[in-house]
Amino acid sequence: MIETKIKPMPYQKWMEFAIDNYNIVKNNLNKVVYNANVYDRDINENKQVSLTLGQAMELCMNTSMENSMRNCVMKAVYTGYGLEKNIKKVMNEFYVI
Repeated sequence: MIETKIKPMPYQKWMEFAIDNYNIVKNNLNKVVYNANVYDRDINENKQVSLTLGQAMELCMNTSMENSMRNCVMKAVYTGYGLEKNIKKVMNEFYVI
């Protein structure tokens, strides 16, 4: 038997697909889903960060957080709830809070 592995869709293509095909993503794309006071190592200060779903998804692109963001969005797609709560977990990890 030949075993084949299915490659996951590249993150950017998945993001475009999610925006076009999943109502929870489409409806919350421009909604602020993350607000936090984070530490910016570049300027050595705390700053307030407010992100829409679209901004949060883009911010994770080409980082180690792509899979975490994809998983949290897909969990919300399948369950219909928990989007903001799970985005907060992912972004807190992104900003190391």
